[in-house]
Amino acid sequence: MGNAVPNRSEIAPITGEKPQHRSTLGRRNRLGEACACQVYHGGYGSVLIYIDRSIIFDADFNRAKSMSRTRTLSDDTVLNRAISVFWQNGYAGTSMRDLTRATELSTAALYHRFTDKDGMFVQALRRYADDGLVERLARLSASADPLGAIGDFLNELVAMSLADPQHRGCLLVNTALDGAAMSNAARDLVRARLGEVEVFFAQRLECALTAGALDPATDIAANATALLGTVFAIRVMARLDPNPQRLRILADHAIASLPKPQKLKSKGRSR
Repeated sequence: MGNAVPNRSEIAPITGEKPQHRSTLGRRNRLGEACACQVYHGGYGSVLIYIDRSIIFDADFNRAKSMSRTRTLSDDTVLNRAISVFWQNGYAGTSMRDLTRATELSTAALYHRFTDKDGMFVQALRRYADDGLVERLARLSASADPLGAIGDFLNELVAMSLADPQHRGCLLVNTALDGAAMSNAARDLVRARLGEVEVFFAQRLECALTAGALDPATDIAANATALLGTVFAIRVMARLDPNPQRLRILADHAIASLPKPQKLKSKGRSR
């Protein structure tokens, strides 16, 4: 065989793609003999190929390491780690190197799962919204007190904002305010998930109106939008000035500003 070097067709199945480049260095083979080898760098890592071909595929450590993590790390685990990075840095401020470092997966492995950075961001946003909204909206929607449910939502929002020592705010709100270029899929997802919160407010206001807890002339859509604006205000204020009293004032004022029936207003003045 002489010193022939394996061709690309022999290497591709090992690296996962055509080798991008190669370098030569000195190593010892498994027999302990000094031997030159070439390192082919492919999508999944590096493959050592001994030029004397005594052992053609001696080591595939990087690929084995990466593929092992790919098999053992679930998508949920990977997305949770990605959420932390996007939440801290924002979409534009997050690089693929940040994501590979946080997830302990190679760029190729991340691309295999999520196509690209934007695909990963969309799935991270969806996971973040599912974790933060689905259970909470269902629980509060089942409350017998519709206005109390709205108050509880805002108070829980204040509590969550204050509990974050890094003052990161809300990933959905942060993304809505982010001027960075991103896909329509990401922006549409943010719009839809924040829309779920607005729908929750509108439905609770409708129930309150039916129960006689609001003025019959109440504009449901306008007040639901105003309440969503309060969500933005709480989340942004918590990033700039996480003062508990000021955040609670925002929540309390939003509830107090809802138009009450004339009877309740009269009773309030007579007292």
